[in-house]
Amino acid sequence: MSNLRWECKEGNKELAKTIAEDLNISLIIAQLLTMRGINSSSQAKDFLEPNLKEISSAWQEVPSLKKAKERIEEGIKRKEKILIYGDYDLDGICGIAVLFSALKEKGADVSYFVPHRLREGYGLNKGAILKAKKRGFSLILTVDCGVKDVEEVEYAHSLGMEVIVTDHHLPSSSLPPAKVLVNPKLKSCQFPFSELAGVGVAFALAQVLLDDFREEDLDLVALGTVADLVPLWGENRTLVKEGLSWIKKSRKKGLQALLKVSGLEDTPQINADYHVAYILAPRLNSAGRLWNAAYGVELLLTADEVKAKRIAQILDSKNRERQDLQEKIFKEALKLVEEEIDLSRERVIVLSHPNWHVGVIGIVASKVLEVYHRPTILISTGERPFTPSLPLVDGVRPAGSYSCIPVETTRRVVSTGGLTPIGALAGSDPTAKGSARSIEGFPMFESLSKCEDLLLSFGGHKLAAGLTIKEEKIAEFRSRINLIAQEVLKEEDLQPRLSLDLEIELGGINLKLLKELDKLAPYGMDNPLPLFYSRGLKPEGVRLVGNEDKHLKLRVRKGEEEREVIGFGMGGRLDEVLGSARLDLAFSLGLNSWGGEEIVQLNLKDIKGIER
Repeated sequence: MSNLRWECKEGNKELAKTIAEDLNISLIIAQLLTMRGINSSSQAKDFLEPNLKEISSAWQEVPSLKKAKERIEEGIKRKEKILIYGDYDLDGICGIAVLFSALKEKGADVSYFVPHRLREGYGLNKGAILKAKKRGFSLILTVDCGVKDVEEVEYAHSLGMEVIVTDHHLPSSSLPPAKVLVNPKLKSCQFPFSELAGVGVAFALAQVLLDDFREEDLDLVALGTVADLVPLWGENRTLVKEGLSWIKKSRKKGLQALLKVSGLEDTPQINADYHVAYILAPRLNSAGRLWNAAYGVELLLTADEVKAKRIAQILDSKNRERQDLQEKIFKEALKLVEEEIDLSRERVIVLSHPNWHVGVIGIVASKVLEVYHRPTILISTGERPFTPSLPLVDGVRPAGSYSCIPVETTRRVVSTGGLTPIGALAGSDPTAKGSARSIEGFPMFESLSKCEDLLLSFGGHKLAAGLTIKEEKIAEFRSRINLIAQEVLKEEDLQPRLSLDLEIELGGINLKLLKELDKLAPYGMDNPLPLFYSRGLKPEGVRLVGNEDKHLKLRVRKGEEEREVIGFGMGGRLDEVLGSARLDLAFSLGLNSWGGEEIVQLNLKDIKGIER
């Protein structure tokens, strides 16, 4: 029996009719556009026909991008050593690759550095900055981080270094004293669009730096933007829509190898909501989660086909390892919820465990949230042993990366000439690290801000965040975040919902409609795959299919119309369907190709049965 509350959107029917007539599109497409915030025919046209040239020309006029260009060109002229310091997630590594290529093309003496997720954590750190200084770097260029690193930027300045921050995260009340701040969230930066991903900001800087729009790098922009769950509106939609077409025709050896190892080599067209989000992105992200993100960067940069193939294979293996680890932690988390959490009182799930891997707790937090539909924060309290920063792959390390390991006064290190060699840092990190995921109605970043005195650091967005905390503060943090939730969340907010677009009759479901829906793609954050519903359908030919009978397959009929239905992972709903005389179904539409024939099928999202 479904526990989902169906919420049917209300569009503007009169506006939809006007848009349909003005743009010569179907009323269904026009209605879906109004449900996504479109309020005029001109906006609808811009949404359906994105224009890359407009983006490129607008970026050329952004003051902060022009200032960053001037400082970088000055550094190249002076032959300064430039360090790109990026985040370890896919958004970050794609941004590093984009900027590294652009700077190399400009003739810069450039290297990149990606902090180790377990050892160094997110953002700039003083140890890495010190090592960079000792190795002769005078200009640091951040990617997807830095806007909250006030002390670290001040420290770099105290060493005589300058920092250009490129970031897209929400800033704190204090801004770092960077030479240039490039962040679309800052009004002073005067970006035309505020929701760019980190790779989008890096790409914008690269275009201004080169005075050229490098469309061949849109493949990386699409990967990073989709993976970072930023809204697929405005410039993001344009960049991703164009970038998806570049993934298949990419000349990058690493992407070619990744497509092959992922089984997508022969896929005609790469989409955002499945191919990128569930196949490509997890493999690339596995580098930073369980290994070292520098290899993700190297995969995207290398021109060596053999190296690309080897790294892609390792990432594929690491992704399978990540899946096994994720499932293990997920089961442990569910057990802890049952043992420790009083769901009648606690509206935020806060769990900690010494053996949870920091690299996967964010994914597990999302899965726990799906089960209980309430904000979830998972914290790893265990000591994390240090492993070599950049292990060899077929005898080579990432060519553009320099490995610097932070030296902290509380740790003993073996040092040579003031530089800590790879793998020499002994000990483990005593700081507990957490990942948070939230639901609509509970803005996570804002809520963590109210617990700032209990946290060592935090950052993120409305629906996702990361944090560090001392283990002894976790109980107090759990209590306070729940007090905040009591004030913010209502009981109905904790009931899982299914947001539906339109009611549609079986007779209106056909290949023509499916093709029209493609105009709304790419799908992702704030532009979801359209969900429809139909009522009073008679089930026929109900059966289980797939490995271990996991999937539910049936036909539904209403009057003379009949359609095929598949419910992936919904085999457990068999008895409910068999016991129902009529069904109300919520579904998306998909294409089923079999024996040379193409038919539209209903991909089930939920079932409400009317008992016999």
